[in-house]
Amino acid sequence: MNFTEINDATGFANGEPFQSEANVWAYFTPEAQHSMFGDDAVVDPDALREMAATVIENGWHMAAMKSNLELALEYVEGNLAAWQDDSLPKHMKAQIGESLKEIRFAMGVADDLLEAVKSYLRCPSVGSDGPGSSTIVVQEFNRKAAQAAIAKAEGGTL
Repeated sequence: MNFTEINDATGFANGEPFQSEANVWAYFTPEAQHSMFGDDAVVDPDALREMAATVIENGWHMAAMKSNLELALEYVEGNLAAWQDDSLPKHMKAQIGESLKEIRFAMGVADDLLEAVKSYLRCPSVGSDGPGSSTIVVQEFNRKAAQAAIAKAEGGTL
């Protein structure tokens, strides 16, 4: 299984990164999964052990974990020459294909998020009780955060 499949099934990368392998093994138990996801949980112990082993083997559990996009880019870049001269084994070509899909997906999501943030800034302010209200303070914070995200996404500085 790849990163996306395991994360879609268990949500392992959605929270704080694990601090140890023991935390990964504890997370990938039927009991832990059921307590987090109820009837939608993966509870097959063999499948969960395989997922945990894959997460640990690939270092996806580490606190300094790289994003899915960074991992995909590194994999593609590291194998590009062999891809071009047709010397890669089939399974590695398939993984590069999956990495390229991840990159395309992330680029599409980034574009969608950027448009959503820009739309947010075009919306009128609602719910304010006037100058000094907590609503205005929150709205100003969100406006600044949105502008910073746009600048970063478009290659500007924060």
